[in-house]
Amino acid sequence: MGDHPEPENSSLIDDVTSGIMSQNMSNAFATKRIAIQLAKYCLPMLILSGTIGNALSFIVLLRKRMRSTSIYVYLLCLACVDMLVLYTSAFKTWIRILTDFEFLHQSGFTCKTTMFVLLVSQHMSAWLIVVVTFDSSELGVW
Repeated sequence: MGDHPEPENSSLIDDVTSGIMSQNMSNAFATKRIAIQLAKYCLPMLILSGTIGNALSFIVLLRKRMRSTSIYVYLLCLACVDMLVLYTSAFKTWIRILTDFEFLHQSGFTCKTTMFVLLVSQHMSAWLIVVVTFDSSELGVW
């Protein structure tokens, strides 16, 4: 009752299944290779443009006239925090792709410190945007 006879073409099914699996594996490796190449060449452009943009924002927002309004102080902080996010995530990833040096694997202290800085800066960046939005709506800017 519970015994089912093996189909005659079970070896054909096994061949087809293993062929599909090997094709999926080669597609996965090709996709990973493409992603690594994209990261290798796109991350430096992202880091460079982000650094220039945040540095220019910081310089402009340092003006005396800009520091008189709370929104601009928040945006000044946002430029600094975004730079921190950029370097603790994108730059670290780019260095790992190029050299296989992973800062997180050096010690427990560096791992915890790097993750702490990354997570705090990401959350601070998001909350600074929220604060700017609320502050600007109170001033009637929007």
